[in-house]
Amino acid sequence: MIPSVSVIMPVYGRFNLLKHAVESVLAQTCPVSEIILIDDGSIDETPQVLPRYIAEKPAWRERVRYFYQENQGQSVAFNNGIARANSWVSMEAMISGFPGSLSGSSARSRNTSISAASALPTPGS
Repeated sequence: MIPSVSVIMPVYGRFNLLKHAVESVLAQTCPVSEIILIDDGSIDETPQVLPRYIAEKPAWRERVRYFYQENQGQSVAFNNGIARANSWVSMEAMISGFPGSLSGSSARSRNTSISAASALPTPGS
């Protein structure tokens, strides 16, 4: 059985780095059913640019969901993403550049979904 994989990424600005992180998740050898981006109150162009970018990219449009919240911190953003995901197992790891990292984790998981937190910086970090 192929697991349903939900990836949760708290986001604060840095649209260009975020594009690479999402592309890395989409390139995983274990299929990802959804990527949930929780914007924690970005004050740059991310809230305006990201929804348009998602709409323009077919692979993103099918699996990437974007939500904005007022700045409340990475933990609140991550919990907000968990609330929107189907089911999950936490995997606190930077997954960029490791195409098989979700595959190995899903094989060891007893649950049907995995979420991964990105290592993108949040305010004050």
